[in-house]
Amino acid sequence: MARMSCHRQAAATALLSFLLSIPGCSPVSPDTVSAPKTFFASREELVEGTLSETVILPCTFVVEQQTQPEINVIWQKDKKTLTFNKQFVDDSRLKIVSTGIKASNRFDLQISEIRASDEGLYRCIASFGNKFFVKNVTLLVTVPPYIKGRQTDQQMTLTEGDSSVLECLAGGRPEPTVVWYKLVEPSLVKEMNRDKIPVGEGQRYSISNVTRQCQGTFICIASNDKMLPSASKRFNITVQYKPAVSIVNEEISQRRGLSTMVMCVITGNPLQEFYWEHRSLMFRPSGSGSSCESSSLKHCVYLSRPGGSVIRMDLLIRNLTAADFGQYFCVARSKLGTDRKAASVLEVEDAQPEITREPPQRPVSGQVLTGSDRATDATAPGNRHATGSTLQGAKGSARSAGAGLGGRSLVSTASWLLLLLLLSNL
Repeated sequence: MARMSCHRQAAATALLSFLLSIPGCSPVSPDTVSAPKTFFASREELVEGTLSETVILPCTFVVEQQTQPEINVIWQKDKKTLTFNKQFVDDSRLKIVSTGIKASNRFDLQISEIRASDEGLYRCIASFGNKFFVKNVTLLVTVPPYIKGRQTDQQMTLTEGDSSVLECLAGGRPEPTVVWYKLVEPSLVKEMNRDKIPVGEGQRYSISNVTRQCQGTFICIASNDKMLPSASKRFNITVQYKPAVSIVNEEISQRRGLSTMVMCVITGNPLQEFYWEHRSLMFRPSGSGSSCESSSLKHCVYLSRPGGSVIRMDLLIRNLTAADFGQYFCVARSKLGTDRKAASVLEVEDAQPEITREPPQRPVSGQVLTGSDRATDATAPGNRHATGSTLQGAKGSARSAGAGLGGRSLVSTASWLLLLLLLSNL
């Protein structure tokens, strides 16, 4: 059995005597007590205190008589005795403070580090002689907003297309209001002139059909109208989505012996594997752009990261040969899927010299064409008796020229018919 200290035994004995002096062993209503010379400064009071702070419940009364009677005072809560005169019973947080107009008439109850369970109705019962009366003090404990459960930031990984619910179970007294915000990216704060955007209210925030735009930090803030410190919790969300490839230059042409480059942009989270593929050969990243420039490798792949879950992957091909032409595939893989797109490298052939043919001259009256395509005046002196071979040669040339009408678009059909008519009259 637990032992009771000496001062507590004395307090208990005095308390028992005090209670036995009360008719019916229970306090009566203050309205039924007649105390013409003694009264409380007030009989009903409401006191508010904040959780973990110190509060004082007043119990001051005035005795309007020359002789000061012997006064006994107890404090009760829920019919449980807390103090007797200036001694506490079993709670070291309680203390009687007697300061004021007359120390002997003031029995204020001080409660340190108040708890939510301290809230309720307290009764200060004063007794002298065979008279006693009661003062009721109601204590309201104000509890600053708080978030139930885990207080630290929560890390969440969601997949694009899924749905999720964020919970921010808040408590406090008065009941707090919960508002949800999404924090603005630091690089956009100045442009948007704010650091967060309100997205909802309530203790739960639902996200349906998650997209990559949901990635970022959400924060819930619980506050009430008592201007007490608010409580908050952050949810850092990472969104995973399938890789997607886009080709920068889908078709590029170059001559043999020179160099060229194919380029692609890859988005996805996570990005576990990415490379260029050509005729069953795979070319993987080998470093930064500067390392490619200083390298003598025929094929060199290097990366750049514009930001976020975006990768730029370029393939440099040196000293092109016949085997280097064709399709190159930019490939990206992750646990969520695979994507690949093609870029074509085409060969530019050297240009062939063009052959220019002069069309035959249009014959004029009195001229014939010889085998050497030189026109001679048949009516000129000295040429009237041209040999038959010459004429036959001219006729043959004319027929050959006539046979080529369909292939020479620069000479009209009518000109050749006129030439044949002249030759037939010779």
